[in-house]
Amino acid sequence: MAVYEGRWRCRSCSALNRGASLQCVCGNPRGKDEEIFVEPDAPAVTDPAVLVAAAAGPNWFCGYCGAENLHAVTACKQCGGNRVRSSENRPTQGVEPRREVERSTGMRVRDEPTPAMAALDAPLMSSRSCAVVVGLGAACVAVLVWFFAWTSVVEATVTETAWTRSVQLDQLGAREEGWDRPADSELLHTEQRPRAQEVPVTVTRTRKATKDVPTGETKKVKTGRKIDQGDGSFKDEEKEVPVTKKVEYDEEYETTELRTTVVPATWYVYRPWRKVRTEELSGERDPRWPTVALQPEQRLSNRREQFSVVFTAPDGKTYQHGPKEEGEFQGFQKGSVRRLKVNNVGWIIHIE
Repeated sequence: MAVYEGRWRCRSCSALNRGASLQCVCGNPRGKDEEIFVEPDAPAVTDPAVLVAAAAGPNWFCGYCGAENLHAVTACKQCGGNRVRSSENRPTQGVEPRREVERSTGMRVRDEPTPAMAALDAPLMSSRSCAVVVGLGAACVAVLVWFFAWTSVVEATVTETAWTRSVQLDQLGAREEGWDRPADSELLHTEQRPRAQEVPVTVTRTRKATKDVPTGETKKVKTGRKIDQGDGSFKDEEKEVPVTKKVEYDEEYETTELRTTVVPATWYVYRPWRKVRTEELSGERDPRWPTVALQPEQRLSNRREQFSVVFTAPDGKTYQHGPKEEGEFQGFQKGSVRRLKVNNVGWIIHIE
């Protein structure tokens, strides 16, 4: 088992001393309440003399004067008191290796801060910064309200009207057939036919796998903690764990496979509609649909219409409106004057 030498800091001068030293470089002796700690990266001791001293046992404190003495000493070095009659061993315990800054400040040292620590370390926003942010937010809201919610009434003249209407001419195509039929087609007939389809099936398979099996034996492993020996040195703490070995076995598992299955299905025979062309008309007044002479196996579809009215204000500013239907569009006569409620973006909110 490896041995590690500890460290202790003098409470009088704050000097860092070796764990084996019973006296600080300043001359003050190490007290009973002086904590001995071990660094996480402390190297294992290789000096034979230190190893022999570590194996001797814990130091002891004189019951008469309180001085700390080596384990092998039977009489106090300071007052000569008998160890057998009055003594107390330095307490031993398991400790987690830690850095000196942790021992002296009481704070944990991490290689990287956790999210919670980073949040705590982040500087708080000053009241002035908060006021600036709140002010900017209020300004943005005010600008949006001014642009979109604030309205004004404008008297404007209808200067332009326009409409566009279009229809699509379709022709029935040649006969087609298949397992699927387009929605825009003319069905001729259907029939049931056998169809091969891939169907997902869950099956059980086996494969070679390994698992850890106890052998009945145990071994010692390090726990990561160090045991204070009471003499300024530390040893690795160990624990007994079961010894295991890898054993190969057949493991069952489920998987999904595609299997071909023949099932009855519908076979379609149909004629699809095909686009021939689009006819379009446009003008300023009296909207009408394009006139198309239909031939056999033809139809009109996809009717579309669009209306537009342009108002011009006395200051030359124009406003555009798109009526939804013909009746509304016909109500706007060129040269007529209407009252418009508009916002600051130029959108028409209401027409009187």
